[in-house]
Amino acid sequence: MDDMLPKAYAITSAVPYLGTAMFYLQRGWSLIDQALQPALVMAESGMSVVDHDLALAQRTVHAAYPAALESVIRQVVERNDTRYEVSTGGQWMLMRTALEWSNFTAFYGGSWRWRQRDVVQRSMDGFSHERNWSLNLLPGGLVGRLEKRAGTDLVDFDTWRAIETLALHQRRYLIFGRMREVTPIGWAGIENGNRSFARGVHGGVYRTNPRTARLAEQSMRSAAGYLGLPSMWDLSAIQRAVFSPPVIAVRVSLPESARRGAAGWFGFNSLTGLSYADPQDADSPVIEKPLGEKLLGSRTASPMMVEAAATTSFVRPVPRVDGAQEAPSLYNPYWRPRLTRLSVVDRLQLAALDGDPLWLAGVPR
Repeated sequence: MDDMLPKAYAITSAVPYLGTAMFYLQRGWSLIDQALQPALVMAESGMSVVDHDLALAQRTVHAAYPAALESVIRQVVERNDTRYEVSTGGQWMLMRTALEWSNFTAFYGGSWRWRQRDVVQRSMDGFSHERNWSLNLLPGGLVGRLEKRAGTDLVDFDTWRAIETLALHQRRYLIFGRMREVTPIGWAGIENGNRSFARGVHGGVYRTNPRTARLAEQSMRSAAGYLGLPSMWDLSAIQRAVFSPPVIAVRVSLPESARRGAAGWFGFNSLTGLSYADPQDADSPVIEKPLGEKLLGSRTASPMMVEAAATTSFVRPVPRVDGAQEAPSLYNPYWRPRLTRLSVVDRLQLAALDGDPLWLAGVPR
């Protein structure tokens, strides 16, 4: 607009009323652009800082997850019932979950930020990526054709660049031959981020309007507020191919001494009952035992084990409008926790570690 409006005013200045209207339009747009451009650069810079802060928070949480997982589980178990404790098998399952977590994600940083760039480019709307149109001046383009080619691209990983071009195309031999660029009409270019010599596509400006694209590059306005794509964690290549999120399994034990059985509930353990020795032995001393033990008998039992497992699933609340199937990623909120079952192999391993009967662990559930 900054380039086209002065030219339009120069062409229409001799036309009554139209020239005056174009003059005020040019002046008004110039004032708006002078105020708008710095504000947009500041807004983009602020959003870039927020993106990097969020990425830093994600990296911190990701690094602390293995240690925090065990601490959180122990605190939850203790606050629910202090008699329970994580068993040996439960400790092994927590270690395995931490290992699964390391294989579940991968770090995409530096020159490996192609994952973030792919997500950004797929999420762009068509107008941002490509702003093209063609207009024949006469049917069949006898006089010529106006070709606009423009687009905004993420160049490399650290630069946003937008190029706008408008050029007149005519046939090579006036009425026949293929169309080619003959006269640049308008151009503009702006970039934010680190300077890069790489080129974007920008709606095909270099292919359709190469001369006008060079003029846009020469008049490019640059800003350095954009900090580039942040380094982040996302699903690993294996997880994107075969989605299998980690399973968080908790197995706790309740010792025999802490159980509240019938003897405890009815208060038998707090009463003292007399238990005498063999009547044939008159010298046998009198032994006092808890009444609950006298009634129920003395026995030694294994600790009671309780286990549970949970995982997450990737489910969109509503289908996509375009009918496409969205693949899981850590960039969207479509994650739902759910309970799940441990496999027979997992239950056998837990039983072996905790000293439970293997036949009981292998029973289908």
